[in-house]
Amino acid sequence: TGYDWTPIANFGEFEFDGGKDEGYSIKGLNAPLFATAAAYIHNLNLTDVNIVVTDLLHSGAIACDLYGDIDNCSASGTININNTTFNGTASNSYDGINHGGLVGTLYNHSATNCTNDIDITVTSLVAPEKSLKGTIGGVIGGVSGEANECEFDGLVNNGDITYVGTTQIANVYISGI
Repeated sequence: TGYDWTPIANFGEFEFDGGKDEGYSIKGLNAPLFATAAAYIHNLNLTDVNIVVTDLLHSGAIACDLYGDIDNCSASGTININNTTFNGTASNSYDGINHGGLVGTLYNHSATNCTNDIDITVTSLVAPEKSLKGTIGGVIGGVSGEANECEFDGLVNNGDITYVGTTQIANVYISGI
């Protein structure tokens, strides 16, 4: 708490094990835990998250981009999306703009037994190309790859999603999960 967190970037293949019983709890993150991770993340609880997104195409409290399974994870707090300063290009921009409570974009993997208690407020969405779509989800922002090969089970969203702003993209889709 009270520390400006820099997301852990570009992790290779690994397992983040929060423990066999109660798991790890991290309190007060002000940025996503991981920028990009190829990981199996489980038994992790984030509390009192307070993230303001100003320059990311994808964001979530645990990971912006996750190339691995996530299981038995939860988070509470707030995410405010006001990405009016995005002025670059992104290698993953073809996936659109994806923001979720836990994970921004999940790439061809599964999410099970996860709970989101983060309230998400969107005041502005800007993209490098106006033809992009935007997805805002309670647990997962968006899925890329073969969704029929993924498992989604036991996902719960208790957080509110509020869209009060402007957009400079083609379409915005909002879902609870």
